[in-house]
Amino acid sequence: RSSIIHASARPEEWERSALAYFNNASLKHEIEYILVTEPTIPSCRIDANYIQVSTIHEPIKIFIGITPKSSVSHWNLGASKATGDIIILNSDDMFPPKDWDELLARKVRHTNVPRENVIRVGYAQESQPGLMTLQVMTKAYHDMLGYAMYPGFQSVYADNDFTTCAEELGVVIEAPEIVWEHRHPSYTGKNLDEVYKAENEDLRYRYGKALYEFRKSIGY
Repeated sequence: RSSIIHASARPEEWERSALAYFNNASLKHEIEYILVTEPTIPSCRIDANYIQVSTIHEPIKIFIGITPKSSVSHWNLGASKATGDIIILNSDDMFPPKDWDELLARKVRHTNVPRENVIRVGYAQESQPGLMTLQVMTKAYHDMLGYAMYPGFQSVYADNDFTTCAEELGVVIEAPEIVWEHRHPSYTGKNLDEVYKAENEDLRYRYGKALYEFRKSIGY
């Protein structure tokens, strides 16, 4: 079973990525989809922490994040609620390949490594080879650390930290043949919206870089 943790501050846009996960899954009934969003709740029916979306017939859990515009805190909140064997930290601009769930499960089953591991998937668009801009991990790896991404980060450099930490621990399963599409403005040519601008503001950039370099220097 897979748990997808979708952190979003865009009430009108998260649904497109979510729909792609369900449409491209081998076993959509085995997906646990958790949306963690801002206090501005998406305009859809909410019933006891579940939402019903007209285009998606499977239940989606919803939680409201505490720290505004902090994807890391949103992902960690969602991951703490996850029950799947594999956890994926998703964003509005990530779109999975066909049969992504079975491909990931097969990769874990056929790899002779400990249960605590991370899967490095491929990307149709890539500017920093090796960087895990989509974070895929086993629940055992999350439980070993006690979080999905180091809680000190807000957004910037969190993926660098996730990547380097997993490499240092020697828990990375390579899966470049399982390719996600990353529809980030740097690849699509679209202008950055207010969410992208907030997450990449200069203060967060400088803080994230300093924290990342410090954690590397002490060996995590």
